[in-house]
Amino acid sequence: MGSGHKNFTAEVLTSGDVDGFLMRQSIMAFDSVAARDAALVGVLEDGMIAYARDINAYFEYDASVTLPTGTVTGWRPWFSRWGTYTPSWTNLTVGDATVLAVLRWEFNQLHFRGQITLGASSSITGTVSMLIPDSRTGDAYSSMGNAIILDNGTRLYTCQAHIAPAATAVNFVHSEGGTINATSPMTWTTGDVLGWDIVAAVTVA
Repeated sequence: MGSGHKNFTAEVLTSGDVDGFLMRQSIMAFDSVAARDAALVGVLEDGMIAYARDINAYFEYDASVTLPTGTVTGWRPWFSRWGTYTPSWTNLTVGDATVLAVLRWEFNQLHFRGQITLGASSSITGTVSMLIPDSRTGDAYSSMGNAIILDNGTRLYTCQAHIAPAATAVNFVHSEGGTINATSPMTWTTGDVLGWDIVAAVTVA
């Protein structure tokens, strides 16, 4: 790859100059991640930026970078627009609950937010946790986020959302000092709401 910049003069423009100073230092747009990988076989360079149209996301290529999760080589999520996802829960049966959930990448951190409003067939049976979306794992440091609980028609509880180092799930601790379960911080019924807003340092390889 070129060194970043070249002041072109009256000269023959070589293919090496076009590749090194133009093509490989541009933001390249592809229809998909698969199309990106197929097109760039054998020409990958540290610092390349590519955009995947199907998922509205930018990626950065690292020849080798050391992160808290270890040494990474390859494409890393860099930035994306908001997109919907389906949360996965432990000890919470969704049933006919109303779920709104979105996520995006923000410079190699995962931002995910949403809420679930319990329905008549929803239930909580034990300590509630939520898997980190996009099949990710927390890095070597703890991540914290905000959450709320609305006891429908009664009161609002604030919460902290916590991802332990190398964990795959988000745990919640509410303002009454306990975890979320069938009777804490209240007995959950139809119309009760759990909301979350988390920016987490997670695996990006």
